Amino acid sequence: FFGKERIDYNAFHKAFPYRGEMQLYGDVTPNYIRLQRVAPRIRAYNPAMKLIAILRHPVDRAYSGWNMRYQKGNEKRSFKKAIDEEIKRIQSAGVLQYGSDAYLARGLYAQQIESLLSNFPKEQLLFIQYEEFNTDNVGVLRKVEHFLGLNPHPWKEPHRANVIRYNEALDCETRDRLKVFFQEDIARVEELLDWNCSRWNV
Repeated sequence: FFGKERIDYNAFHKAFPYRGEMQLYGDVTPNYIRLQRVAPRIRAYNPAMKLIAILRHPVDRAYSGWNMRYQKGNEKRSFKKAIDEEIKRIQSAGVLQYGSDAYLARGLYAQQIESLLSNFPKEQLLFIQYEEFNTDNVGVLRKVEHFLGLNPHPWKEPHRANVIRYNEALDCETRDRLKVFFQEDIARVEELLDWNCSRWNV
């Protein structure tokens, strides 16, 4: 919604009918973090808004994004050809904010994080490593509850959903090449969030 050219707040509010003072309302839109105009718009709409971002290993994120589009028939190129063309595009025109085939650009998190930090205080931002969420669902959900000021919920054992199988694993040569591509950006993420991203370097 906040990424559109024109914003119709009446249409936005219709998606969130009033359910009482004790209700929290949320919106899940992955594109928000990478569109530079979104954070200032959200701040203007509600400067007290809290935002949660889950960041995945950028190489895994890129391959997963390609795999999903490839299996749906929306991407005809091989992963190698797609990233070759995107790297050339980034080198010549910089990181583009738009495009569903921006497999690498979406994983260049530093600039996206800086945009959020420049618009909101750290207390209103929660960044989560996808790998931590994968291995400790309940622990991460407890962090989210604390962040949102919610009472603890009796979470059940998690189950995996939206699992898309891969026709083949990402080859080691391409993975190593992309690790180098993302290396500098990952180091910046560690500085910005005081994170240990060692799991992203393997």
